[in-house]
Amino acid sequence: MKPFFLENVFVINVIYPFLVICLVLGVISIILITLYYVVCKLEEIKEKEKSVNDTFFNIKKMYKKQLEILEGITKELMEYSNLYGEHDAQIIKQVESEKFSNRKKLDAIDKYGTTPHSIKGILEISSIIDFSIRRYLSITSKYPDIKSYTKFLTQYSEFKGIESDLDTIICLYNRKVKEFNSFIISFPYLLFALFLKKEPRNTIQF
Repeated sequence: MKPFFLENVFVINVIYPFLVICLVLGVISIILITLYYVVCKLEEIKEKEKSVNDTFFNIKKMYKKQLEILEGITKELMEYSNLYGEHDAQIIKQVESEKFSNRKKLDAIDKYGTTPHSIKGILEISSIIDFSIRRYLSITSKYPDIKSYTKFLTQYSEFKGIESDLDTIICLYNRKVKEFNSFIISFPYLLFALFLKKEPRNTIQF
């Protein structure tokens, strides 16, 4: 004799299908919740990465602006190079000759994003700009009566303003990188980072 619940028409025709439907809906709900969770975590990683990238490219824009100021100063000094000593005039011409090489190095950073290669490029550009400005400061201070000295001081003031902003934004970038690196190596984000093939970023250290 079969159990009552197996012979009951109501149980067979109504309760069983209802339980099956509930089970299916429950499984679908779990799958949807899991997918939503995964998508949210993936987006969270992408947003943090975008924040790091945006800050890095703001740094690059500021170095580009410094490079433009350096080129402007060089152009001004070239006009008065015949009034400088031979050695000083040669330094100015050397900086002028490196102009296109410096631009090429800066433009190449776009191809790599915030990789060790691009960080190296930023450090090289920073070193070149800083060294050139210091040489110009040394040269122009010898000839305070020449008109280019006053123009240099004006442009140098703008240059130093950008330099101050750069210090601030580089600190911000380094902090974001450290947060991003800590984020993608923590559980469960590590799994999603591996899926997206995301790796820790490099900070900018002079």
